[in-house]
Amino acid sequence: MSALILPTILGVGYFDSSVKYRHGGVTPERVSRVFELELPLRPEPPETDGTLYIDDGAYALDSDFAIIVRPGQRRHTLLPYRCAFIHLRAEGEFADRLSALPTIVQLSDFKQTAQLFRDLSFIYSSGQASELLLQSRLLELIWQLGNDSRSKQTYDGVGSETIAAALRYIDEHLEQNLSLEELAASQHISPVYFHKLFKKALGVTPYRYILDKKIALAKNQLIMTNHSCLDIALSLGFSSQSYFNYAFRKETGLTPLQFRKDWYSRYPE
Repeated sequence: MSALILPTILGVGYFDSSVKYRHGGVTPERVSRVFELELPLRPEPPETDGTLYIDDGAYALDSDFAIIVRPGQRRHTLLPYRCAFIHLRAEGEFADRLSALPTIVQLSDFKQTAQLFRDLSFIYSSGQASELLLQSRLLELIWQLGNDSRSKQTYDGVGSETIAAALRYIDEHLEQNLSLEELAASQHISPVYFHKLFKKALGVTPYRYILDKKIALAKNQLIMTNHSCLDIALSLGFSSQSYFNYAFRKETGLTPLQFRKDWYSRYPE
């Protein structure tokens, strides 16, 4: 059984563009080298909100959401901008979990998420920072963002009804080999526009979203049931067991059977 590698926290704090960029403007474009978790903080009373640009997406700072920027993504910001931030390096399971999150996560409870950012900032900046306490708050935050990304059906106000309907369609037809054309047709829009809208809303392509969901469900069935690998493959819309084996191994490093055996081996006899 491989050891779980916890994320390495590189920095926690607050950013206020008015300190460095007093006259507003646009920040230079840069490429992120690590995972960047941010909580935009809107001014009180409200002033002119800025806009975040991440890869090809533009996100107005006019609602309560968190941002997950992955290594390799391009970003710049139309100021003003204030945020709480956490920069971290992750690998293995935690990198997979963070990469599976959408770029924009609408928050079910802004105050609760803001409190986690505050806790992390306080613990990190204290002279006697507890690594255990720091990691526990970070894991709680990652769990909260994952939970919100699965349950919240509004995505920065851009095509939210279309995306919510598309996600329901995917859930209802997950046993099929869904194509981009079929998904677009279900929402009565062109494949090109649907692909752009979906990626803008969730931060991943329709293909990646569906594959991640199928792999997650396959893991659950491998652990919780005695269903054969063939039955699981067919129930999740894979064209054959061999393709299921290929896709599963490419994503996890193990075949479905190896994954099941590895999981069962974790329990003492």
